[in-house]
Amino acid sequence: QASDFPQRIAALLQDRETFWTPEYRKAYDQTEKAAISLIVDITALSTPEQRAKLLSRIADMRKDFTDLDCLKSQK
Repeated sequence: QASDFPQRIAALLQDRETFWTPEYRKAYDQTEKAAISLIVDITALSTPEQRAKLLSRIADMRKDFTDLDCLKSQK
């Protein structure tokens, strides 16, 4: 590894958008808009039971992340 690896990886993880090319930024924006549109459509088509199950699974995942030791040390 290069001696500046920690600084370079930190920059990549903390401010990744500065490394994006204009083409990548455009593709990312289009993909993000398409994903949001898809989520809106799926939500509109889902039943209340399906939405409740999804919210429950999201809550479970949130708890899993909260319980991770590596995240506790950052608080």
